[in-house]
Amino acid sequence: MPLLVDDSFILRSPASLPARERVWLEAVGFSIGIADLAYDRMREILWAAAAEKSLPLGARTIPAIVSDAWSYVDSCHRLGDMIARGMGQFKTPQLANAARQFRDAAQAVFALRNLVQHLPNETTELERNGTPVWGSVSWVAVISTEPPLVRVCAVMAGGGGPTVSNQLVNPLGKTFRSRVDHVHLAAFGQRVSLAQVHETLACFARELEATVSAMFPGDARSPASGLIFMDVI
Repeated sequence: MPLLVDDSFILRSPASLPARERVWLEAVGFSIGIADLAYDRMREILWAAAAEKSLPLGARTIPAIVSDAWSYVDSCHRLGDMIARGMGQFKTPQLANAARQFRDAAQAVFALRNLVQHLPNETTELERNGTPVWGSVSWVAVISTEPPLVRVCAVMAGGGGPTVSNQLVNPLGKTFRSRVDHVHLAAFGQRVSLAQVHETLACFARELEATVSAMFPGDARSPASGLIFMDVI
């Protein structure tokens, strides 16, 4: 289920909200929505790849996974920046705690985003250590519960050879919240659990939704984003 539903107070802000808070809420809301979309879409591809032991989108499979992983990184970085600017009248102790947990979990994500933004400066190090330019994504898929079977997987976005095998997730003793879990992105000498970051992102989104809806329970809502179509004959 998406983190933000169609009638979300985050996506359809209260009409009486001052312009500053409206802009903040819109920036935060779309950052959450884009990150959530990228993560869910990536997990669907990861599931298909694990279940079929193949590339479900052919030559586009790995670019699709890499695109969603780095889109997730970029959106989380943007969200972190907006949180750091302050939460205005929305700042409650509960929301502040959820924001802190997200930012703590996402520190490696922020570092990855800064590194990829300066990719030309990183090429010498990449040449030296032989790791993939766009990194690797590893995950564990629950193929069957009876009999129990989990599959440990990884994709490499470029070269890297045997060094990427060190990034495989050890599933022993781990719990699973979904059929694809423990998703990690490794690049530029950093390794981050996107699954853990997303768990804290979900908590922040739920707390923000509860905060805004409680503050403006009967307020008129701004129009939702929409599409415009025009037929020309």
